[in-house]
Amino acid sequence: TPTERVTGGSDPANPACVASGELALPATASTTDPCQGPFVAEEGKPTGGIWRGEEQGDPIPQLSGGGLGVVFLSKAPLVSAGENFGRGTAGQPSDLYLAVMAPGLTRDQALIRLTELAGGEGAPLADTAQIFDFAISPDGEQVAFTTERTQFPLGYPAFVSPPAGEAGMDELFDVDLTDSTLTRVTHGYEGPDEPSEAPHGQTVPGEDPYRLHSGDGALSPSFSNSGRVLAFASTASNLVFGDGNTPPAGPFDGSDVFAVERTAFTPLPTPQEVSAAPEGTISPGWQLGVTVLSRPDGSVVLYVRTPGAGTLSALARGSVPLALAATPARRGRRASHGRRASRGLAGAAHAHAPRVGAARRGRGLRLTVATRTIAAASMRTGAASEEPVVLVLKPTGQYAAFTARAGGLSASVSLTFTASGHPRLHASVAVSFLRTAKPSAHAHGAAARRRARGARGARSR
Repeated sequence: TPTERVTGGSDPANPACVASGELALPATASTTDPCQGPFVAEEGKPTGGIWRGEEQGDPIPQLSGGGLGVVFLSKAPLVSAGENFGRGTAGQPSDLYLAVMAPGLTRDQALIRLTELAGGEGAPLADTAQIFDFAISPDGEQVAFTTERTQFPLGYPAFVSPPAGEAGMDELFDVDLTDSTLTRVTHGYEGPDEPSEAPHGQTVPGEDPYRLHSGDGALSPSFSNSGRVLAFASTASNLVFGDGNTPPAGPFDGSDVFAVERTAFTPLPTPQEVSAAPEGTISPGWQLGVTVLSRPDGSVVLYVRTPGAGTLSALARGSVPLALAATPARRGRRASHGRRASRGLAGAAHAHAPRVGAARRGRGLRLTVATRTIAAASMRTGAASEEPVVLVLKPTGQYAAFTARAGGLSASVSLTFTASGHPRLHASVAVSFLRTAKPSAHAHGAAARRRARGARGARSR
C-alpha cells in the first residue's frame, strides 16, 4: 500500500487544506492554517523534522499490535505551544506522543500528547529531563516510558502517583489510556513515596547524584502480550527487599531485569462515616435516597439507598437533536445551487448535527429536538443496608455520541422501587452524561470509522 506519513510540519492531505488551494506554508506557523501540521518543523534544513539526535533518547518509534497506534519522541515544539517558555521555534528536550492512524483523521486530530515540559531554559531536570526509553502495549491501551522528570503538568493523562522530591535515577512511568492516568511504576520496596536509588558519592542538596552516569535507572520497558506485565531493566538497588542490585565493593553496577504486574482497582463510592442508628422500636421510613456520579467515560453511576428487598429500576430521558430541516427560504436557495451543492450540504449537516447551534439556524436550518429514552437499568435488591446499591447508566446506541460534545447530554432519571406488601416508591434526579476521557488508540480509530461510514451514507442519499 502507499506509504503514509505520520508526522510533519504540514498536512497537505487535510481536506480543508486541499480545498484552500494553498501551495506552501507561510513563514509564521499558525494553528488556524488548514495546511499546518501539529509540529513546528523547518523542513529542508539540517535541524528540521521532529528529531535532532545530538542528545540522549530513543528515536525509534513503537507500533501497537494492531498497527493502529504509533508512539514516538519529538524534539520539535508543537505549534499550539506558542513560544513554549521562551524557546520559540528552537529545539527542546524530547516529549512523548501517540498518533492514532485511523482513516479520516487529520494529523492534529490523530495526535495525543503524553508529556509536556514544566519549565524553560535553565529549569531543573525535574521539569525538563529527556524522555529516555518508551514502549506501547500490544493492545494500544498503555504506554510506558522512562525519564528523570518528576513534574508532569498535563491534565491528560493525570499524574496520580506521589511525585518525587527531586530528579535522580530514570524512573519508569505508565500511561493508561483507558482511564487517562499516569502512574510511576518504579519505587523503593518501602512504598510508592520512595524513589529508585543506588549507592552513590556525596552530593550537594538539589544536585543529581547520578549526573555522571547518563541513563542510570530504569531502561528498556517491554509489555507482555496481554499488557498485564511490564518488564524493564534497572540499575537501582532498592526495588526488591533483600535482593540488592549493587555489590558493596563499588558504587555502581550494571542493570538487572525486573517485572511488575498491573493492578486494576475497582471504582468505589466515596466512603462516608455514618453513626449507628439509635436503639428503639421505631421502624425506618419507607423511602429512597439517591446520589449520582458522572464518570469520564460518559456513563452515570447511581448510588441508591433502598429500604428493603425489592426491584429497583431507573430510566433516563432527555432532549436530543433528531435531524436538520431546511426552512422554505433555505430550500429555495439550496435548489438553485444544483445537485452537487445539495449533496455537500447534506453530508456536512449529517456529520456535524450534534454541534449545530443558533448560528446555523440563523442561516436557514432548523434543528428538530425530541425527548427520548437515553439509558435504562434495573436490579434486584436485598434487605435494607447502610451500604447503597449501585446502578450504572450508559447511553445506548446513537445517543452515546452526544456525550462527547460540549456540555454532554443532560437527562432526568426516574427511579422506581417495588416490594411485595409495600407502596411503590418513586424518585427523580437530574444527571449529565459527559465523556471527558480520551479514548484509547483502538477506540479512537473505531469512532473515526463510524464517522466516515456516516458521511458516506449521507453522500449516497
